[in-house]
Amino acid sequence: FLTLGFLLFFGICFGDVVYGTMLMGFSYYIMYKYKNYEGIRNFFKLFFYAGISTAIIGAMTGGWAGDIYDAKYLGENNLLLRLRNSLMIIDPLARPIIALVFAIGLGIINQFYGISLRMYGELRKGRVGNAIFDGVLWLIFLPGIIIITIPIFAKVPGGIFNAGLYMVIGSAIGLVLTQGRNEKSWIGKIVIGFVSMYGILGTYGCTSFVSDILSYSRLLALGLTTSIIAMSINIIADIVKPINIIGIGAFILVLILGHTFNFLVCIISSFVHPARLIFLEFFGRFYQGAAIKFQPYGFSSKRIQVINLD
Repeated sequence: FLTLGFLLFFGICFGDVVYGTMLMGFSYYIMYKYKNYEGIRNFFKLFFYAGISTAIIGAMTGGWAGDIYDAKYLGENNLLLRLRNSLMIIDPLARPIIALVFAIGLGIINQFYGISLRMYGELRKGRVGNAIFDGVLWLIFLPGIIIITIPIFAKVPGGIFNAGLYMVIGSAIGLVLTQGRNEKSWIGKIVIGFVSMYGILGTYGCTSFVSDILSYSRLLALGLTTSIIAMSINIIADIVKPINIIGIGAFILVLILGHTFNFLVCIISSFVHPARLIFLEFFGRFYQGAAIKFQPYGFSSKRIQVINLD
């Protein structure tokens, strides 16, 4: 339920072929060095796969240590430039609006997936009514809202708009009548139903949906940040290159130090923000607390010995 989404989000945030290759190499080294430590090995195995995702998405978005492929660094029509152009699908720096729409689209899909998991969980417990009221109705209402707002940005056939309008009206009636079903009076049921649609109470809501999908725009922002900082490092390195005899050495040194710094900083943000999207926006759609308190049977460690003083 989580791995593919996390790897995709990580790759979008970090998207660079060179950085992805560095991450794979570093992770493989740690896995090999600490192969007898299962926890460390498994943790860096995740980063190894994240490096693969980073390299693939970097190739699709044209990120190679920023723009190190540029003619002013490697010469006209160099091999890396030709490779970059042959693999690139979209340049987020040149077409940021399309990249933003893609990021928000991922957020919408991820949110609907979370609602579907809630339905699945309710069905496993035999709560068919909850699956319909807290799942199916939202999966009709929210897509309907999206459909009727599309004409604000682009032209759509009237039939599609009408279908979206009917979806919203029909599901809204169902939500108003069911979201407050635990209230005793009909007035309370209706009031809670309306309030729940807005998002103040209940399992979901319009405001929650909008705020959650907008949070996925951070994927675009972090991806652009990685590329822009890398490009800035390349520019600084190019500035020092003409300095007498030491110019080439300074150029290489700035590239190594600068990209190492960017690599380390962006790893942190590329890990933290996708994790936040999963634990907050995604888990919020289906995760429910309350369970038997964890009682460990014992403790085992190769490094720590616990002595019971009782």
